[in-house]
Amino acid sequence: MKKPPSLRPSITRMQQRLAAARALPAEQQVAFYYCNGKSLSDFCAELAAGNQSAISLALDVLAAEQWLQEQDSADYSHNIRTALQNAGLAGLLTPVQQKIHLAIESRHLRRLVLRAYHSEPGTDRESALRSLPEQQELMQQLFGHTPTLHLEPADWPTVAAPVAQLQLAARRRLITPEQAKQLAHSSEHYLMELIHDPESMLPAHHLQQPSPAPTDTLCYFFSENHDGSADWRIAPWGDIEPLVGFALAADTTFYRLNDDWGNCYGNNSEVTLT
Repeated sequence: MKKPPSLRPSITRMQQRLAAARALPAEQQVAFYYCNGKSLSDFCAELAAGNQSAISLALDVLAAEQWLQEQDSADYSHNIRTALQNAGLAGLLTPVQQKIHLAIESRHLRRLVLRAYHSEPGTDRESALRSLPEQQELMQQLFGHTPTLHLEPADWPTVAAPVAQLQLAARRRLITPEQAKQLAHSSEHYLMELIHDPESMLPAHHLQQPSPAPTDTLCYFFSENHDGSADWRIAPWGDIEPLVGFALAADTTFYRLNDDWGNCYGNNSEVTLT
């Protein structure tokens, strides 16, 4: 299947539909906007059965993500998306509709990947990790393939400096207190000094080539952006390994510094708190 089309036309149509819905009595707005004037259950039944009008509206609703109320994202998107998937699995979408559906599901896949591999540890990340194989299998069934995502480091969401992890790493003697202080303040100047002249910034024993780190270890990563600024992101070490910057394992078991000359320095934590 070719590259998914832009979802912009759907956004434009739903913006116009939103204005029309706002002009209706409050009790009619939801049914008109999401369901062609029907109840959600009736609309989803028509959608799953291949009603073309319902399919067209469902594609626009899911593609545009323009909600009457913020909570509608959960209330309506899940039901409509499930019904549309059922129609897709039954082969009831036209080739053009399939392409739009691919774009919608690819966007969902991208969000899952970012949550699973580029978000902070927690229940949301764990949920995404569990959902990702299901989404990949669903796309295989719907479209005959799972799209390859081309995510660049600039696509990874930024996060706040991991102050607690940096402080813990300093207490475990993984990094120095000065490193923790400067990095907790997201000091761009300090980062430039680290990557340009690590020999004068790091303890001598940190300058030895560190042992290989597990590639799937989740890390906080502080690096320079294309615009000259610097910020923190999160990724598995395997994604970070070739990049210039400072990486701290989220479990504070190691840190790595890749300098501007292609060298990798770091330290492994061997001190256990009592």
